[in-house]
Amino acid sequence: MGLSVIQEQHDAILEQIKQITRGDWKCLIVDENSKKIIYNVVKEDDILNNNIATIELIESKREPNPEMDAIYILSPEPFAVDCLLADYEMRRYRSSYLVWTGLLDPSLRRKIDDFPGSRQLRAGFQTLFIDFIPRESHLVTFRDPWSFPMLYHPSCNALVPQHMKSLAQKIAGLCITLGEYPKVRYYKPQGALHEASVLCTHLARFVQEELDGYAQWDTNFPPPSQRPQATLMITDRSMDLMAPLVHEFTYQAMAHDLLPIKDGDKVTYRTTINEGTPEAEEKDMELAEKGQDLGG
Repeated sequence: MGLSVIQEQHDAILEQIKQITRGDWKCLIVDENSKKIIYNVVKEDDILNNNIATIELIESKREPNPEMDAIYILSPEPFAVDCLLADYEMRRYRSSYLVWTGLLDPSLRRKIDDFPGSRQLRAGFQTLFIDFIPRESHLVTFRDPWSFPMLYHPSCNALVPQHMKSLAQKIAGLCITLGEYPKVRYYKPQGALHEASVLCTHLARFVQEELDGYAQWDTNFPPPSQRPQATLMITDRSMDLMAPLVHEFTYQAMAHDLLPIKDGDKVTYRTTINEGTPEAEEKDMELAEKGQDLGG
């Protein structure tokens, strides 16, 4: 089966917490987005068992705890930075270890550095590259419902470059978490007439730039491995328009294309059981990686 993205992200989160606590009790502060990432792969008890006294949401009201250090695992977003600085202003914790789920924009980093007293309150600053949601051992999503319209709606053309850079950072972050420095390949259709045909090319370039930039910054990347160099293929659904019409092996992809499947914390499909009998009823069935519903 090879690497499991779920396990790799799980290990990365817990190892980061262990490296910071080192046997000393600390508070863990998360935001709504980072909490979803963490709780998707790590059980709360496993976190608490690594010298974490409490787990608190940065958006919620909290009692000051100036006698204890805090680990912040936060999304690299402006609102998270504002909440962090609000904590700094009231000296809510003794000191802080900042861990970001993805790359923090330089302007936000400067905002933190320039805040009075922040350097004295900050005990650590790291990026964990976990800004993705594993759905299965070999399947991840970014949980961004606005991505599709931003990429394909003509009125959103001005938003495309920045959004593709954000996507590239997340894809590169996934590769970094897996310890992969892949060869990047992309789909370039011949004679395409639609403007979106260039998206694969541009996204591939952005991803390559992110990976190359990280490799220059971290000379130990990629780590030694017995596996051959991976290949990252960037394509879109226009590469194979006939898949839904033929009997082939991508049952899972076809199911998501053609059936009313809900992709939330659990992937569910509403169906009727005992159809045609007095016991017939509609029920939400969970589609899990090891279930039999997608078995064909």
